[in-house]
Amino acid sequence: MENNASNSSQSNISKIITGVFLFCYFGFIIIPEWSRPFSAQFLLWLSLLPILVIALVAVGIRGGIGLWREKSLKVASNPQNKYFVWLASLGILWFIISIALANTTYFAYSHKKFDSVTWKNADWEDGDLFQLSTRERMFDDLITNVLPGLSKAEMLDLLGEPDEHRDIEGEKSFIYYYGQGIMDPKCLIITFDDKDLLKDYSASVCG
Repeated sequence: MENNASNSSQSNISKIITGVFLFCYFGFIIIPEWSRPFSAQFLLWLSLLPILVIALVAVGIRGGIGLWREKSLKVASNPQNKYFVWLASLGILWFIISIALANTTYFAYSHKKFDSVTWKNADWEDGDLFQLSTRERMFDDLITNVLPGLSKAEMLDLLGEPDEHRDIEGEKSFIYYYGQGIMDPKCLIITFDDKDLLKDYSASVCG
């Protein structure tokens, strides 16, 4: 009786550990700061993914066949069969949920509301080709909801002094760097009309 109780306890602990591992492994991609593309941890996660998925499918098939044999061929019942089916179902279901949640969390991570203080204090080089910079994550909100209709004074108050001044096609333009391109920085180019009201703005790569 004691051996059976001990084996049952060890089995339950094993199931808990396995469940926690699957939860943490697949849940890893929900957090954008961790699952940064081409980072060491992401590459490790990605290299293990096909192995783990194949293993879950194989375990699920084994458990399913075992349950079928118990029911159809009247073979002795084996509690592991139900556990294998449960484990495979849980793992694959959580994997699918994690992928869906990752899309939502990454969108929220990469589309931050514009904040003037954060923009002015941020280093446009704090990102790279695979990781959005702080400014880059606020960029969509900036050009969609903040810039339209601003005067030069209002824009300078919100964005601070430009990183560069340029004369583009005879127009004096303000240049703000906001992210890293392949070779050169990504930049926001802003021009004003004669009344110092925002005339045009565009995103480009500044060489």
